[in-house]
Amino acid sequence: PGMKVPYLIYVLNMCFVGLVNWWLWAYVSKPERKMLTHYISPARIRLGVVRSLIVPVIFLVSLLLSFRWPMASRFIPILIPIIIHFGMRRLEKMANLQEVVIEEKAGKDDAKEQEALL
Repeated sequence: PGMKVPYLIYVLNMCFVGLVNWWLWAYVSKPERKMLTHYISPARIRLGVVRSLIVPVIFLVSLLLSFRWPMASRFIPILIPIIIHFGMRRLEKMANLQEVVIEEKAGKDDAKEQEALL
């Protein structure tokens, strides 16, 4: 019973950090703010948003499970790197594919501009 308050504070801190990370990523990645030095595809932005929300979600699940299984719930955050590595593969592939398509399109546009100059 005495470990619930410290764990609650720890989980709330991790959730706060994760949510601030999400907000920062969402704020900076909006194209109209022009804060990025180069273009980032919408799929890559979505990947960053999902990745930054994984930590708070896992910690909240851990907190909820701590009321029923206090010791077992402390091991739930170990899943974070596993989920980020294996669970994000589909989103990473989509982001990579979208960036390749954008780069190919940009390459064709550059070639057309160079032909127009000649």
